[in-house]
Amino acid sequence: MDYLGLVFAFVGGLIGIWGKTTNDGMHGLRRLTTIGWVAIASVVVGAGVQGVMTYQNNADKRAAAIQAERLKLIALTMLERSVAQAVEPILAFKDGLQLQRKRYQYAAIARDSGAMDWACAIDLNDKYPSWGKSEVTHGQAATSLAKLSSEWTDDALTRYAQYLDPETVVMAEEFRHGLFLGSIEAAETTAKAFTKLEPEWQRNRKALLGYCHVPDASPYSYKAQLTRLARFEGHLRSQMEPLEKKYGDLAHSMAKFLVMTGWAQAEPETETPK
Repeated sequence: MDYLGLVFAFVGGLIGIWGKTTNDGMHGLRRLTTIGWVAIASVVVGAGVQGVMTYQNNADKRAAAIQAERLKLIALTMLERSVAQAVEPILAFKDGLQLQRKRYQYAAIARDSGAMDWACAIDLNDKYPSWGKSEVTHGQAATSLAKLSSEWTDDALTRYAQYLDPETVVMAEEFRHGLFLGSIEAAETTAKAFTKLEPEWQRNRKALLGYCHVPDASPYSYKAQLTRLARFEGHLRSQMEPLEKKYGDLAHSMAKFLVMTGWAQAEPETETPK
């Protein structure tokens, strides 16, 4: 079908070459023979058909490009939520929800505010302040949120990796299998293990988020890990902002979440292309 217009034009050309298309004794349009009119009609139809098909192909390509961008935005939104979910318990370790939440800045706030120091000083068996009247501990909350981050990251990479640029995929894989998420994910298990030890060892529950004892200068320290996460958030921002200007924020985006939880004000809705 893609070559139908060219076939008509080709047939018209052959007719024009091999057929008798004009009457020598006639003038003007009467000079054309029936074969001549057929040749012209074939070329005209071929050009028209090819034009329509080219327009349709371009429309299909535009629709496919829009769909790819929308799916990319879904994946990026999932990754952004994943990073924020993993860092959230660190921000909540000090006096409940006192630290400001800012989009694309969760890791930077945790690194620069001293939140990691508070997290490393907390008893993981103490009640987590952010889940109301429930008896969820810090260790349980941290593990639950980290597992949710892992699931969202895995889902984004499994379903939408083909729509993401290679750098985003690499950074997401590093986050998913990195020390930060792994140590937070193991918080509940670690806390339970040390609770069974002698009293003089139980105090170590307060420094059991994996790498609290590692000096800041080490690439394995939480400061170094949060710096890498901050770069990841910055990269996600550079990828997401142009897409959100075109299509608006998704229902499960961090922008909507921060408005819902009172950390940000709602912005005017962006008109999305149809």
